[in-house]
Order: sequence, then C-alpha cells, then structure tokens
Amino acid sequence: MKYSIVAVLYILLSFGTAIAQPKNVSTSSEFKYIEGFTKVLQLKGGNTVALQFRLPDLIEVHVFDKTHNEIGTQKLKDLWDSRIGLVSIAGIYEIGGKPVVFLGAWKDGRILKRFVLNENTGAIDSKEVILEKPITKREKDQLRGYPPLMKNELRRGMLEFVLEKDPYSDSYMVLDYVEETGWAYNLYSI
Repeated sequence: MKYSIVAVLYILLSFGTAIAQPKNVSTSSEFKYIEGFTKVLQLKGGNTVALQFRLPDLIEVHVFDKTHNEIGTQKLKDLWDSRIGLVSIAGIYEIGGKPVVFLGAWKDGRILKRFVLNENTGAIDSKEVILEKPITKREKDQLRGYPPLMKNELRRGMLEFVLEKDPYSDSYMVLDYVEETGWAYNLYSI
C-alpha cells in the first residue's frame, strides 16, 4: 500500500513536469554557410543577428526579426582603409540596441577598430579606430631574428586586446599593455 501511494505521487509529479516543457520551437530561414567563424547575437529589441566572419576581408551579416524571418543581409567588404596583415575578433556586443563588432589588426603596430551595425539591415552605421599603437621597442626586439612565419605567430599574440562590456550600461573597457607602466585601461561609451 505504501509503495502504491509513492508510485502514484511519482507519476503525478512527472506528468506535471512533462506538461511544463515548451511545445513551440521556431526556426529561421536557411542561409548559406561560409568558411570562417560564425556568431549569433540576440538583440534586446527582439531581432537576431548572425555574423559570419571570413577575415580579413569579409563579414556577412544576416538580420532576423522577432518571428525569425530574414529582414536584411549585407556583405561587408573593404573593412580597412589599406592592406592589413593579421586580423582578430576582439569582441561582439550589443551596445545601444545595435550590434557592435570590434576587430583588432596588425599593420606596423596594433589597431583596434569598432564597427557599429544597423540592427535592421546589417549595414555599417559607423566605423571608428578606437586604439592605434605603433610597434614598441620591446615588440621589435621580440620579432628580430625570427623567420617570417614565426613572426606572424608572434604578432598574433601581440594583437590581443582585452575588451569587456559593462552589463549594466553601454560602456566598455579596453585593457592594453603599455610598455613604460604596465597594464592600462581606457573606458569608452558609444
């Protein structure tokens, strides 16, 4: 008798959790995959942005509305004013309701660039160089004497920026190494 009561309670409790599971799952329309890195960003306004990176020369942006219908597609080319060697993704955030992409690049030093995208079309609303630092004496000394392929790997390590967004505001911080004093940071807001 005791076991039958426990069994009935167990069945009733498991039935309640089965009912609580979500029933509707929606999917977006398909889009072509390109070789590279893909990131999906859910915006507070309800739109979803899928970013496909084939660096250094292309970012493909797909924008979906609240009902997961594609409302905009952009192929962003000519991201840099001149030829850039190495490029890395420093961060992808929503700032001010817009998708913002931070890219770091190497060209005779380090460059950190911010691309603010339109939340409905995916086009570039603005682009701005946030930080530009020439190569330091320490970095030149580190690169001296290495073959070209090894120099690229060392430059890739020197390219990293520490970038963090404040979860409570639209401000973000860039942490960078300053040769004379050590680590330093700058606070920015869009």
